[in-house]
Amino acid sequence: MIVKQIMPADGWWAVFICNGLPVMKKVACWVTTSDSTGDNYIVGAVYRNSAFLSPVDEIPNFKFYIYADDENKAYDKAVINIKEGVGV
Repeated sequence: MIVKQIMPADGWWAVFICNGLPVMKKVACWVTTSDSTGDNYIVGAVYRNSAFLSPVDEIPNFKFYIYADDENKAYDKAVINIKEGVGV
């Protein structure tokens, strides 16, 4: 992965499913990157193990992104999306 640009991700959360329940991680930034074929894409990065940023698409059980003012609102939105089958 080649990082081309890093942008702020204020208000965005990554939703992971663990034991059937949503787990929220704050998206620290958006990363514009390219893969081995040269295709560009944007991915959210979250803190992993408290010290390292990881692209969410490299973390097991990632499902979708949610925009919300805080973790509780993000969780509530995630539960609704999961019930409706959005992003799952």
